[in-house]
Amino acid sequence: MPPIFLSFFHWLMDTPISIAIAENEVLFPWIEAFHILGVTLVFGSIAMVDLRLLNIVFKERPINQFCDQFLTITWSAFILSVITGSLLFISNPVNYANNMNFLMKIGLLLCAGLNM
Repeated sequence: MPPIFLSFFHWLMDTPISIAIAENEVLFPWIEAFHILGVTLVFGSIAMVDLRLLNIVFKERPINQFCDQFLTITWSAFILSVITGSLLFISNPVNYANNMNFLMKIGLLLCAGLNM
């Protein structure tokens, strides 16, 4: 990891919000619960749109109306996931930045964002 990132992550880990999340017994689990809720809503709403586009469910509803309604849910849940994910990351940025699974997750999210 480049030293500039490492020094930034150490600075980030010393911020009051990072310390509060890392040391509070209740705050981290609540943020994580909302993060999982957001991720679940993103995948669920995308799955519903995919099933409608495949003409498997809700055949009586027009596709554009159906997609517009679920796109609102998708973007709202995505924003919730980004905010809560960022809060979880800043609670221990040095360890997350060295975790290969985390780095793969971020890489896949960037690919998904490019696909959108």
